[in-house]
Amino acid sequence: MLQPLLDFVFPRRSLLGHPGCIVATNELLSMKAQPRTEEWVELQRRGIRGVDRLTTLLPYQCNTILTELLRRWKFLRQRAYAESIAAVIDCCEEVWPEGDCVLCPVPLHWSRRFHRGFNQAEVIAAALRERTGLRVCNVLRRARATGHQSWRSKAERKVALCNAFRVVDPQSLPTHVVLVDDVVTTGSTLSECAQALRKAGVRHVEAWALARD
Repeated sequence: MLQPLLDFVFPRRSLLGHPGCIVATNELLSMKAQPRTEEWVELQRRGIRGVDRLTTLLPYQCNTILTELLRRWKFLRQRAYAESIAAVIDCCEEVWPEGDCVLCPVPLHWSRRFHRGFNQAEVIAAALRERTGLRVCNVLRRARATGHQSWRSKAERKVALCNAFRVVDPQSLPTHVVLVDDVVTTGSTLSECAQALRKAGVRHVEAWALARD
């Protein structure tokens, strides 16, 4: 009852301006997964420390539809786009995390979470949990606010994120953790998370993200 009235007063527009929906069918098709997996040696060359394997689904910068979707989802706090995120995940069953592991969303500082209203990494991890049956465990916390990373250089990100993550309970750590995030750019965040886990005794750390820069 309410949605038709809202559509009449405030017509919904898709990512490219199509009326009546938030994501049009052709827009969703343009976000068909193009999975890429990087192993330890390549990650080391890129300066991503502590991660054994990184899987990403889509390129970010060259996909304007995905870029706009994530912008609205994260920065305009429009939670309805989570369904479209889940639809993208559905198309890449062959690269879902598997095995004896737990999913750990990259944590937000409480102040950023309060402002945004949700942690996008937790939403992605929850979608993976529903599809894989793997447990989601908030193994890490962000010990301090680190600010927005999007406009920082790789060197600036490394400084800002140094020692920013802490293990929640070092006494009950899983041996295999899959870090989950939305976008991987320089990899500095994943690297800091992974190194915190390694120092606490986690033996195998992977990472899984929706998009790559």
